[in-house]
Amino acid sequence: MKDKAWITPVLSAGLFLGAMAVRIYYIHEGRAELLIKNDILERARIGASGLDAAGLFANGISVETAYVCLLSVSCLLFGNFAIAGVWLNALLQAGTALFAFWGVKWIFNGYVGAAAGIALVAAPQYLHSMYEVSPWNLEILLCAAGLLIPAGLTGKLLCAARTRRLKKTEVGTNMETEETLRTDMQTDIPAREIKYIENPLPVPRRRPHKEMDYAVQPAENDDYDIKDVADKDFFDID
Repeated sequence: MKDKAWITPVLSAGLFLGAMAVRIYYIHEGRAELLIKNDILERARIGASGLDAAGLFANGISVETAYVCLLSVSCLLFGNFAIAGVWLNALLQAGTALFAFWGVKWIFNGYVGAAAGIALVAAPQYLHSMYEVSPWNLEILLCAAGLLIPAGLTGKLLCAARTRRLKKTEVGTNMETEETLRTDMQTDIPAREIKYIENPLPVPRRRPHKEMDYAVQPAENDDYDIKDVADKDFFDID
């Protein structure tokens, strides 16, 4: 059996790179208008004194706070512009497609998982949401990551059920094969003829055949009451 462990890493890398390639193309083409939610970009911008960590967590720990932190890192790379949020969203969407691939793969197989990931990557509505600078893309990513655990457990249960079913099928097939072979052997092998050997031990000589008859032959209607028995013997043996 050939080792196919390389297929999963190749599909994962191909899906991630393909998702990023599509999004890079759309970003350079400027296919949609940027949408910025509230003051997220203002909170994430890097000031003259650098990153204000205390200000990022002023509203507590939440998904929006985590998104602002990631957006600040993106601003370090792309500047304090809305395009930094678009690049961050592109990366988050590629990661979501990767998580979707793994989740579906664990339940079904790698090819079905790749198809699900490609469908998510190419979904127009999901692709358009990349231009919305809001925590929505991070929320989708976290949901996809959270579904990996139940997907993994479901995949193990289904795999165990398939293994038990295959074992039962193999046992039944083996029993049928053995019965068929036994029947064929009984049918094909002809019955052996028993051949007796002559007795090598010495045996007495065969006696000559003798017959006993009566000296007087009665008539056909005689009552077997013989009168004249002179000089006759009832057991006269020739």
